[in-house]
Amino acid sequence: MKTLLIVVVILVVLVILGVVGRRSRGRAVRQALVPGYSGLEHQRAAAKQARDAGVDRLKEAERHLVQAQRELISHGQTKDAQAIERLRVRLSTAADRHRYATHGYAPLGSPNPIREPS
Repeated sequence: MKTLLIVVVILVVLVILGVVGRRSRGRAVRQALVPGYSGLEHQRAAAKQARDAGVDRLKEAERHLVQAQRELISHGQTKDAQAIERLRVRLSTAADRHRYATHGYAPLGSPNPIREPS
């Protein structure tokens, strides 16, 4: 009984290793067989880095708006603070749209945007 259990455990481990190995080999095969695959991958990574850098700048601007809002509220100027809140929401929405954009989006103003079929 112990021997049968050991054999079953070994077979299960081998099957799991085979599935994991197939997935990693599949990516390597795609990169080798599909011309320009790794180039597109590098373009996607560069586009994501550019988006993240832009979003970080937008979030920094949002933090400045929040600080200005707090100062206005402490001085009793709630109407001006509400105007800043509307701007802050629009800024935050734009930042979120760019941060969570799909692979195919390139940074704003990119001379070579990535286009993928939907």
